[in-house]
Amino acid sequence: MMFSTSSVLAADYRDIDSMKALPAPVLSAFYEKTQGERMADRDQPFEATDAISDSSLPRRRFVLGGLSKQFVLLLYERGGRGHSRHVAIFELHGSTAAPVFFGDGPTKVRSTANVIRYLKRHRIKNEVSLPSERINW
Repeated sequence: MMFSTSSVLAADYRDIDSMKALPAPVLSAFYEKTQGERMADRDQPFEATDAISDSSLPRRRFVLGGLSKQFVLLLYERGGRGHSRHVAIFELHGSTAAPVFFGDGPTKVRSTANVIRYLKRHRIKNEVSLPSERINW
């Protein structure tokens, strides 16, 4: 199925609070997109700043996710110079997953519904190569 912003926004997401609940193809696609950079699970330690205290810790950490029949939405934080949050959306295709959106994410949210509201209100640059550089939700 072809990606459309309306289908992402209309999807019925079930909130997930651990990376363990993510489908394996989504994690594989995420790590491929991030060039193998690891991600800590929710509430696990990670390097939140550019002052590296433990080089074995990942620079990304899972915040929350949403799972629907067609899409998986991830909100994660990224450490380094300027701590930030990002949204990644994957479209499920049987036993595979394809990234359809990577972009800036909201800072203070507690559910997938909050992330969807954020996406509806903002025009965010999509880091995935799609026909449109910016997605106007």
